[in-house]
Amino acid sequence: DRAVPWLLRHAEGPIDIAATIARFEPGLAALKTGLQKALEPARASELTAVAQSLAKDGVPADLAGEIARLGELAAGLDLVRIAERGKAPLDGVARLYFGIGSRLGLDWLRAAAARVKTETQWQKLAVSAIVEDLLALQAELTARAITAAGGLDRVEEVARAWIKSHRANLARFDSVLAELKAAPTPEIAALTVAGRELRALTGA
Repeated sequence: DRAVPWLLRHAEGPIDIAATIARFEPGLAALKTGLQKALEPARASELTAVAQSLAKDGVPADLAGEIARLGELAAGLDLVRIAERGKAPLDGVARLYFGIGSRLGLDWLRAAAARVKTETQWQKLAVSAIVEDLLALQAELTARAITAAGGLDRVEEVARAWIKSHRANLARFDSVLAELKAAPTPEIAALTVAGRELRALTGA
């Protein structure tokens, strides 16, 4: 659902299947191996719990682990592209990407979008658009952070400075996010507003 549209959207002409596999396969394999270390501890624990729940239902342990990690592994295409452009190691890019997603609530917003009850095709398309926009934002912020820092070595320093200078706006967004989390059911309109607020905050 995510990888095929991503490849079509980023292709610059006809897709060379063999060359595309050669480009992305090593990075995706590395991400799969090191995913637990790349994720924020809370998210890693959530995925472990999902895998354990599937295993209790009879799913083989290895397969249960793969199913639980699929959503995060789908980010691998973006991560490989960012690592290439920023000439940065993939594991560091992955930690930054998932850290940004956790701090700004992007993981929760996408999960909330997936729970929205859709009754029409237009509503389904609206939810898909929200999810795609949040994924694109996360990738964009990751790439911009690496560029602003001149590499991964100074990313944490730059991130701390950005958080300090945007403390008031971040607090306002955190308040909006908390309000959304307190709502009994997520709504398309609320998620759209949250995404817009986040783009305004980050200037992305």
